[in-house]
Parts: sequence; structure tokens; C-alpha cells
Amino acid sequence: MAAYGLYTHIAANKTRSIVLLIGLFVLVYVLVYAGALIAEVVIDGGRTVSDYLRAAAADLIQAAPFATVGAALWIVIAYFFHQKLIDAVTGGHAVTRAEQPRLYNLLENLCISRGIPMPKLKIMDSAALNAFASGLNPKQYAITVTSGLVDRLDDAEIEAVLAHELTHIKNGDVQMMVIAVIIAGVVGFFGELMFRLFFQGGVRIGGGWSGGGSS
Repeated sequence: MAAYGLYTHIAANKTRSIVLLIGLFVLVYVLVYAGALIAEVVIDGGRTVSDYLRAAAADLIQAAPFATVGAALWIVIAYFFHQKLIDAVTGGHAVTRAEQPRLYNLLENLCISRGIPMPKLKIMDSAALNAFASGLNPKQYAITVTSGLVDRLDDAEIEAVLAHELTHIKNGDVQMMVIAVIIAGVVGFFGELMFRLFFQGGVRIGGGWSGGGSS
């Protein structure tokens, strides 16, 4: 999906975002199958490889509706609440023109000159020089900058940083980033689930228990 120019880059990002969302469901099915395969082996270690593969496939068919609903629910939650999660992790908070007139005016002027809807402006308390954009649609778009960046850069430098983040929004790079984070969250969730199930919680084998659980 090579891109040659701004509009093809935007179109390519939209295509990649759709592919990533479809890939999320495929990834969930693969992870469920892998988990079922591990469970079949742990529970009964005396069967052949083909038996394990067939049993895991049967488990996947049974679990597929629940996995599909779970993946869809994950996407819905991420769509509506990803910004709250980002703010909770980074400590970012929205600011108004009255609170940050210099920063707000710089961003507003950039948006007006480029015909871009004004995203929310947020600041996180950090001495680092950093900024990032987030959001999945015009109503959610936000640009977060660190307090260190605001304090140490002049207007021209801050304007360049804000213009860079606006470019990420306009090009659709932000949507891809959020979707990638959603996928990473699914992988992390399944990894944590498998670890707790097989190494901390214990797995029942032939009347006993195997794993890290204590009796």
C-alpha cells in the first residue's frame, strides 16, 4: 500500500485502518485457537498431535461467537473511551483559551489557515519536550503537549510542533495509531490471561492441580 502524495497517503491510511480492524478479529481467533490448543495439551497429554488440533478447532468453533462479541465490544469501548484512558495514563487535561491563551491562539490560527476543525487542546505536566495527537474522528481529536515544551520553546517552535501533530490528524496517522494500540491491548490481555490461567491459577490435570496456585 505505497502512497505517492498527500491524498494517496490518506487513502492508504484508511485502507490500512480497515485491514487492521479485520486483522484484529483474525488475531483474536488465532489467540483463542492457540489457547485452546495449550489447554487441550495440558489437560490431557496422552493424545496425538492431530487429536489436539481437531479438539482445539472444535473449541474455537464453540468459542467463536463469544470471541467475536468480545472483540467487537473491545473496539466499541476503545472508540468511545480511548481518550479517557490516554488522559488517565498521561495525566493530560484540557485547557481553555483563558488558561493558555498563547498556546490556544497558535493552534487556532493553524487550524483556521488550513481549514481544519479545532481539536481539543490538552497539557500534561512533564519536563520532557513532547507532544502527540489522538482521536478517531473530528469530535474526538486532541493534541496534548507537555508543560516543559510550552515553557521552553518559543512561538515559532511550538507552532511547528502543533503543525506536525495536525498533519498526523489530517493524514489519518492518528487513527492507525489508536487501532494499533487497541490490537496491542488485545494481545496483552490474552497474554495476561494465559499467564494467570496456566502459571498462577493452576490447571486441573487428572484429578490434581498443576501451576502456581497453592492449596
